[in-house]
Amino acid sequence: MAFSVNYNTNLGVLGGGVHRYGFNLFNENRFLAAYKNSLGKFHYGGSVSYTHVNQGGQYGSAGAVGFDLGLAAEVTRDLWFGARATNINQPSYGATDEDLPRELAAGLSYYVTQSALVTTEIVKDVLFPVSFRAGVEFEVINSLFARAGFTTNPETYSFGFGYLANQWNINFGLQQHNPLGLSPALDLGIHF
Repeated sequence: MAFSVNYNTNLGVLGGGVHRYGFNLFNENRFLAAYKNSLGKFHYGGSVSYTHVNQGGQYGSAGAVGFDLGLAAEVTRDLWFGARATNINQPSYGATDEDLPRELAAGLSYYVTQSALVTTEIVKDVLFPVSFRAGVEFEVINSLFARAGFTTNPETYSFGFGYLANQWNINFGLQQHNPLGLSPALDLGIHF
């Protein structure tokens, strides 16, 4: 489960979020505060998050603070470049000093037409092999979108759809992970 909010100000965009994954024997909770701004066609931002892991029984719980940075640039009207670094401060938590995941990623997005977007990304987690990710989004009819994508390392395939209205939007996705199986996702956005 997740909840996020952002607010546009004269000094940039402020954001916040809460994410929870798991159940009573194991759960991970993340609290996030973020900031984003731009200089012309160059966009930049950062976030600070607190991740808390709770394990059932006598295993206990622990938390850590992480810092993320990101940037994006409009290369042409239809082509964007973006990059991000997660947990750049190398946070670890618990008696075992387990590290939070650290990633470097860079990607491109390109509007083939006004209603067709193609995205690609290369991601490197410090503990895992390089992963390539790609996706497409088509506006099937006015405000109704169809999406599909895949990743390598781990191998996943996904598809979904979304509807964008003036004051709200809804999205549904389904991902096939080999060997973990199917994972559905649903989100609802409200615009003020």
